[in-house]
Amino acid sequence: MGYISYKDSIKSKRLHFLHRVNRAESVLKEAKYYISLKNKNVLDVGCGNGALSYILAKSGAKVFSIDTDNKILKEAKIFCKPYKISFKKSEAEKLPFRDKFFDVVFCFDVLEHVKNPDKVIKECKRVLKRDGYIYLEISPYYSIIAGSHLYYYTFLPMQFFPKSFVKWYISKKKSVPLETKKTSLKRFFGLNRLTIKNLYNIIKRNKLLIVKEKFIIKYPDLFDINLKYLKYAGFLGELLTISYIVTLK
Repeated sequence: MGYISYKDSIKSKRLHFLHRVNRAESVLKEAKYYISLKNKNVLDVGCGNGALSYILAKSGAKVFSIDTDNKILKEAKIFCKPYKISFKKSEAEKLPFRDKFFDVVFCFDVLEHVKNPDKVIKECKRVLKRDGYIYLEISPYYSIIAGSHLYYYTFLPMQFFPKSFVKWYISKKKSVPLETKKTSLKRFFGLNRLTIKNLYNIIKRNKLLIVKEKFIIKYPDLFDINLKYLKYAGFLGELLTISYIVTLK
């Protein structure tokens, strides 16, 4: 497909999908380190436009994908048309699957957007086979660059600004389509303020084992570094980590 830059990804839905596919490649690589996905049952929780589902299906996995938005599910079905993927409309807090059905469950940039992260993790554990894995990736709420999820517009930590200012700031971006602005603001105002510390507590309550974790600092299209010592940096780690990635059993 070719590499789609961070800046180009905002120009159209198709380019945004391709950019997400580029990102999903790293997710696939991480998962395949632990388990072969060929013919395995995998779940993509909050599949969005289907980028991760596409990559998983391409690898030979039996992919089941859920999202709450009918409109975006239709887009995902179009983008993923070459592959047989089971798409369903569902809340992540109540997965429409039987116990111990999946070999791997993915929550890729999703957990910080749900109403009840604890309940989502509990559901992911319920549908996971005993020897299965859960892959989570979040942008911590206090992350200076990524916490607001408005990095397509600015690298300012917008989550620390008044909501009225955020609305004004996004509205003045004339180069961005109105529909994209509305979607971005909806995503921003729907953030549940999930932090790495919060997630640790959720993992502990659900008696899951951390197999591997990464504290990623990156600048789009330039570098991507795992600084594992941020684990011990307290609130500073929350501020500097752009993507927190954890694999669970």
